[in-house]
Amino acid sequence: IGLDVIPFTRAFGWNEPAGLTDSIADAIDALLVTHSHADHYDESLIRACLERGKPVLMPEPMTGKWVSHPALHAVADGSTHELSGLHIKARRGIHLWRKDADEVPLTYYEITCPRGFRFIFGGDVDYTKRFEKTPGADIDLFFLPWRNPNEIYEPGHPAQEATTIDAVRIAIERIRPAAMLYEHCAELDHVYEGFPASFDVALELQRLVRISSELMFWGERMGLRA
Repeated sequence: IGLDVIPFTRAFGWNEPAGLTDSIADAIDALLVTHSHADHYDESLIRACLERGKPVLMPEPMTGKWVSHPALHAVADGSTHELSGLHIKARRGIHLWRKDADEVPLTYYEITCPRGFRFIFGGDVDYTKRFEKTPGADIDLFFLPWRNPNEIYEPGHPAQEATTIDAVRIAIERIRPAAMLYEHCAELDHVYEGFPASFDVALELQRLVRISSELMFWGERMGLRA
């Protein structure tokens, strides 16, 4: 399952290693996209997946620029999809640091695997606002965006009222995941824009969170077993 996969950061002007995009398209069975920002959405990879008949899911407003294709699935708030043995529940969310859901159309996904393992992937969802799970469902894993979700939790911001861990505890209380995996840790340019280093934030959260949590570094692999 590809979740907001980008082969490399094209916005940095890097050259693509030969065949990288095609290799990723060959390797995944389905690609799920949460929103249209360049660090979550890669048109070349989407095109390569569609050429291979690999299912691609994205928020309905994003599909307008694409030619209709049987493997392209527009997702709406509350829609469900059965793909490659997966049960996928799509929900509309609010992007980090945005006031409402219309500013950046974003979908987060609750995915149930064939043997019952269930996880939530939010991309850049503000998990303190519009965020939920299926009532009564057990969430085995939550991919938590490391960033402070909005100005209320941002250290040093004039509007700050709480801390990052306060924000994370809201998500934990709402969905009660058995474990968390920190995502969005490789955002290289945020630190140059005055934001704290992403790995520093994730490591501090790992120290404070009371449930099992982990983060990954570039090139690292992790096996998940029920």
